Order: sequence, then structure tokens, then C-alpha cells
Amino acid sequence: MANGRAHDRWNLFWLALMIAYLISRHLSLFLLCFFILGFFLSTFIFSPDTDLGPKKRVGVVGVILYPYQFFFKHRGFSHSLLWGTFTRIIYLLVVGALFTIILRKMGYLNFDVSDYLSFLKSSVENYNYKLWEYKLLTWFFLGHFFSDFSHIILDRIYSFIKRWLL
Repeated sequence: MANGRAHDRWNLFWLALMIAYLISRHLSLFLLCFFILGFFLSTFIFSPDTDLGPKKRVGVVGVILYPYQFFFKHRGFSHSLLWGTFTRIIYLLVVGALFTIILRKMGYLNFDVSDYLSFLKSSVENYNYKLWEYKLLTWFFLGHFFSDFSHIILDRIYSFIKRWLL
């Protein structure tokens, strides 16, 4: 399996190619920024390897990410091309629900977890790409997904080379 630095370099190489492609397709700079933000989040903070434990560079955010490794075993769902990104997004939504509960109990929020869950459900049911907030979320998700995809492909290439050529 490739190390973290190899993944970072590999992902940044693919990000550069994707940016060039998206610019050539006339994607707006604003949407491109959300794509890049999602890509960076997945590459540097919340990657398929988060199940090994958060990277040191995430700092305090690591506290939020540590429980992820207990729910997902390495090379399991977290390394699935189809489900890996979704598991991390769902995990973040659950963490958001927990923070909603905590902040509500502390008196910092005037809505509770049921309001949060209703908002999420309504957002999914009423998805409309024509609305700017859905465009931003879509491009953020695509950036996250393509970073995960790149990461997983590198792992598979490395495993193939290791198994058959070394």
C-alpha cells in the first residue's frame, strides 16, 4: 500500500489534470473552488485511510475523526469505490447530529436534532441542481469523491505491482 506522501502527490497530480479539464469545460470559478475544497478535504483530512487513524496534520479535528476507525476496518467500506465517500459523508452528518445535541443541551442552539434530521431529509428529497446551494454541495461532493477515487486507484495499482512484479 502506498504511503501518505505518495497519496498526497498522486492526488495533487490528478487534481491538476481535473482542474485543467474543468476549466476547459468552462466550469465557473466559484464551483471549481468548491470542487477543489472537497478534493482537499478528502486528500489531506478525511481520506479513505482515516480508518487507520487521523493524520497528525489535522490537529484538534482528529478528535472528531478518531471514532471513524472503530466503525470501519481498513480496506473495507472506506476503500470501496462505490461506498467509501458515502460512508465518510454519512459519518460527518452523524457527527453533526451529535454536535447539534451537545450544543442544544448547552443552550447555544434553538433547534434540536430532529430539526437537523428533518432539514437533511428535506434537502435530499428536494434536491434541485438549478439552485446554487445544491450546485455547491454537488461540486464539493464530486471533489471529495474524485479524491477518494484517485486514492483507491493508487492503492490498487500499488497492490497489483507488489503482488505481481515484486
